[in-house]
Amino acid sequence: MEKTKTVFWLLIILLIAIIITGILAILLYNPFFLLLFILFLILVIIFLLLLCWYRTLEDEERPARREPTRRTTTRRTTTRAKPKPKPKPRVTGTKPVEEVEGIGRVYGGKLRRAGIKYVEQLGKSSATKVSTTCDVPKDTAQKWIYMARLLAVPSVGEEDAEALVLACGITTRKQLSGADPASLYRKISRAVAAGKVIVPKEYKFTRAMAEKWVKDA
Repeated sequence: MEKTKTVFWLLIILLIAIIITGILAILLYNPFFLLLFILFLILVIIFLLLLCWYRTLEDEERPARREPTRRTTTRRTTTRAKPKPKPKPRVTGTKPVEEVEGIGRVYGGKLRRAGIKYVEQLGKSSATKVSTTCDVPKDTAQKWIYMARLLAVPSVGEEDAEALVLACGITTRKQLSGADPASLYRKISRAVAAGKVIVPKEYKFTRAMAEKWVKDA
């Protein structure tokens, strides 16, 4: 996005320069201004091609929104008077890095070549390494790492992890396990209403979901 903005403003400056040199070439009949006019015109064409190329790369890096998956739980009946407490779900290491919001095919390929294939590996990586590997700002890399840590919780999906990081400031599984579900739900609802967190229209956060996240964490 920053590269696209830079090229765009350079195009504006070059267009202004073309107008000025064109007027001077006509009024003064000076070949020097005519050469400048031609040079600026060539540069405009080059920057237009660069702008189109950067926009194509940005489109490829935008991950496709995934439909939220419904998870079903089964209850087991027992004849014991005092059933043992159920163990917490184990952290999974099979989700690809593309599950993280903001990591598309291009960034995912760069991470894989660096040996970071799954969200568990990304959650243990350093922001410096991820930033250097993907050529993104360090704060963006850190946000991906936080979301990857939360995606390790089975009931937390792509949209959920993004909302927990951006709206609630949750960055670790331990922090999530000690959070108040009601508070999480209120913060996420306000963030969605304010446009700070963007999710598909059909995706709805509920308090029950927040309770499930905290329980599984």
